[in-house]
Amino acid sequence: MILMFIEFISFMLFTLLHVNLPWLFGLVIGLEISTMAVGLWSYRKQHEPKAG
Repeated sequence: MILMFIEFISFMLFTLLHVNLPWLFGLVIGLEISTMAVGLWSYRKQHEPKAG
């Protein structure tokens, strides 16, 4: 009974990981890219010469 339960849990975890991993991977990459873009934008905003 316990062994079946453990097998079921591991199978569910494997399936969830297998299904959600590309989505999670894309989310992490998107977060990193957006963070980099915002950082670059704010850096340029701070260091560009002021007009007037």
